[in-house]
Amino acid sequence: MPGHIRILAASLGASQAVNTDGNLLKLTWKAKALTESAQTAISLSSAVVSDDNGVETQLQGVSHNVSITYVISVDKTVLNNAISNAQSIHDSAVEGSGDGQYPAGSKGVLQSAIERAKAVANNTAASKEEVNTAVTDLNAAISAFTASIITRVPGDLNGDSKVTIGDLAIVARYYGTSSADPDWDLYKFADLNHDGKIDIEDLAIVARVILESLQ
Repeated sequence: MPGHIRILAASLGASQAVNTDGNLLKLTWKAKALTESAQTAISLSSAVVSDDNGVETQLQGVSHNVSITYVISVDKTVLNNAISNAQSIHDSAVEGSGDGQYPAGSKGVLQSAIERAKAVANNTAASKEEVNTAVTDLNAAISAFTASIITRVPGDLNGDSKVTIGDLAIVARYYGTSSADPDWDLYKFADLNHDGKIDIEDLAIVARVILESLQ
């Protein structure tokens, strides 16, 4: 709705006189609550100034167009929590071929999904639908990643998803080694009972599984 503002102003005393060109008045406006974007204009339609002798001068009018953009605030709490959860899962995961590890390249796929979700979270113009879709897509990426974790049959040391004489041969190869050996990290996977050494107990574990599979 159009409105008018009339302002009367004066500088008081000779020490406060305006003697140079510049801004005489600065106005700050605050838009009222809107339900849609709007445009309007602010115009200076009539301005008169006077010197201390009472000589008046009519100033030229001016107009400024103003655009007010209505932005819907979308709650991104769920999306940000999903991003934090996904990043934590990514950072704690290890790629490799061992039990409890993840296939090579799988962390990169998850990180790409995280970056796409971050782009939506950082987009101030993202709609509610876009935010919801980002949450759904990221949770799907998390589920796919966690499902890809490598799990092996206990005693399956050669990764063929079964326990056979081949696995027994691997234990026999490293028989007698322990955590005191400098290369322990290379063959500690054959320490099936996790007691820091590869001995008769580890051989027995594999042999027992083989015999049970033959029954």
